[in-house]
Amino acid sequence: MRAARFFVEDLKSLKVLDKVGALRAELYGSLALTGEGHGTLDAVLMGLEGETPESVDTTSIIPRSHQIHTSKTLKINGTHQITFNPTLHLLLHRDKSLPEHPNGMRFSAFSQTGDLLATNEYFSIGGGFVVNEQTKTSENVYYMDTRLDHAQKVPKEVVEAAEKVDLFGNLPSSHAEQRKQAFAKRRSQKTIVATLPFTTAEELLKVCTRENLSIAEVVYRNEVQWRSPKEVRSRVLNIWNVMDHSISNGITAEE
Repeated sequence: MRAARFFVEDLKSLKVLDKVGALRAELYGSLALTGEGHGTLDAVLMGLEGETPESVDTTSIIPRSHQIHTSKTLKINGTHQITFNPTLHLLLHRDKSLPEHPNGMRFSAFSQTGDLLATNEYFSIGGGFVVNEQTKTSENVYYMDTRLDHAQKVPKEVVEAAEKVDLFGNLPSSHAEQRKQAFAKRRSQKTIVATLPFTTAEELLKVCTRENLSIAEVVYRNEVQWRSPKEVRSRVLNIWNVMDHSISNGITAEE
């Protein structure tokens, strides 16, 4: 949901949202394999309609998803309606992964005439975090007198790959390697160092033993490097509240 919403926000800031005539969302690898069971497909649809995990009315997700499947229409950001058939436009590449990460997805926006307007790839790295680069835009948007101050122009070979609907999401190897290197560089950039760093469960347990702290206490000390104790507590309680409501909704649902 978060990644789809990010893409929609970029379409707004690039001033091309109202020019979109079609969208394609593609899930790769693990996301595609577990998408249906984990509710990822519904989450993508809600994100494209402008919802966020924090604010969406969870009781409305299933009915709205059914409506999109039935009507074969979707409202981008809740305002701009387009034809969208999930069977054709929400693709699951179960046997393929993007090179940067197993939990990858790609969103592409097209004009009414089928020209690629914008495309981007996102990677779900756990904990609700999503990594991506700037949304890339096609030459097509330049012909529409659209401001693209912060956009990156998408390479010609990526345009050709994204415009071929019958492809299974493969990018040229040269471009894939460039994206892989950029992704690795981005992950290596640490603006804030955790107080008690660890990268594996084994390292975490060693930190707990050395510092005589519980796992929760170690994580808390790291979290307050980024946010105030009050904000950490507020966000944790909000997560708990969402999970509590999810359980309540699940055990009271009739379907």
